[in-house]
Amino acid sequence: MIWQNLWALTGLSLLALPVLIHMLSRKRAVLQKFPTLRFLNVTRLLPTRSPNLTDIPLLLVRLATVAAAVFALAQPLWLSASRKQSLNASLARVIVVDTSRSMRGVLANGTSALDSARALATTLATDASTSVVLQTASPSNVLAGAGAWLNTQGGRGDVVLVSDFQAGAVDSAALAGVPQQFGVRAIRLGTVPTTNSGIFLHTARTNVTATADSARIGAEWTLASGVASSVVLLSALGDRAVVDAARDAANVVTSPSAPDTSKLVAIVFPGAAEVATLTQAAKVPSAPWMGEALVDVRENEMLSSSAASETLTDTVIGSPFAIVARSRTGAPVVYAAQSTVNGGNRLVFFQRGSASALSSAALIAAVSTSIGVASDIPESETSALSDDALRRLERTARAVGAGSSASDQRATTRSGLSDGRWLWIVVLLLLGVETWMRRKVRDNSLLEVA
Repeated sequence: MIWQNLWALTGLSLLALPVLIHMLSRKRAVLQKFPTLRFLNVTRLLPTRSPNLTDIPLLLVRLATVAAAVFALAQPLWLSASRKQSLNASLARVIVVDTSRSMRGVLANGTSALDSARALATTLATDASTSVVLQTASPSNVLAGAGAWLNTQGGRGDVVLVSDFQAGAVDSAALAGVPQQFGVRAIRLGTVPTTNSGIFLHTARTNVTATADSARIGAEWTLASGVASSVVLLSALGDRAVVDAARDAANVVTSPSAPDTSKLVAIVFPGAAEVATLTQAAKVPSAPWMGEALVDVRENEMLSSSAASETLTDTVIGSPFAIVARSRTGAPVVYAAQSTVNGGNRLVFFQRGSASALSSAALIAAVSTSIGVASDIPESETSALSDDALRRLERTARAVGAGSSASDQRATTRSGLSDGRWLWIVVLLLLGVETWMRRKVRDNSLLEVA
């Protein structure tokens, strides 16, 4: 038996009311004829109050009426086998797609692991009654939120992780954020190379390219060229030196690999002569990589924290622009759209703060990282979770009626099923009986007075 509104049972305290009513009720005085009092004047008979309970059957009927109403409000539900089967037929699912750099490698079928993961996520979503697809470069960070969403759905639920499961992508500590009654599946796509053929470490002025395999480790030092030519920095003439300093600062915290010249980006700082032209020609990003870059830059923690410290007046940024970073007060600091720069379509990021602000260097670093010019040190990891480790992380979704009363209660409440209607019928019947008994008591009293 499941009580879907357990707090309603506190209404059983109302059972004291019929008892009090019976104890405080008044009854008519009984007329007793006595010969020696026939010469006294007739007086009005006054009702009397008795501390003793009278009419116990009527009291019991009233108590039963109140109790039945309270139990009906508590919405009881008997979980029969057929009801369990019906509730377990639905499934809420969260699909977490790993969008980290290692997922952008090409599989044997010629498509990237990320594209295959997105296609698989669409298929997995159609297999569930309700679903949410989360695309993130940090799967561990969204698991607690995924568990919270499943809790609001009620019934069975599971989390499906689609990743190459590079070491550190997800672990048992992160999965603790998903309640135990929900299942966890791990689907591996892509492979992490066992040798690293090009780890790039970078400072403002030098690069070192390290290559490693089972036989040897090599390193090649070269002068740094700064931000790749695929990123254009546009600023006012008086801010050029400041922007160059921001670029050098960004190069310190990024680790560039070979630039992807197919991804063209521009960063526009306040005061640049091209601001008006680029804003007028702006449109919604049309290339898939632009959407990926927007997500990557928006999730960059360094940019988010530096933008939060900006002091800017609020303003309305509408379509086709997408807000990438905000200040602590909610004012847009960085927004982006597609526009034409130097005759080619580029993803353009507009910086509203000062060119000398920390957010400028953070934006350059985030953009360089997002388009493949930089690779994060964690993405240079060459090991991945073993299949045995993945199996230990997995668990089966618990069925409704399998022992978790809290999850069962949420599932039945969301389904709208309740046996309370039968108790309301009992309440109506008891009210009819109570009315009949009161009339009978009244008629008897009138007969006694007569």
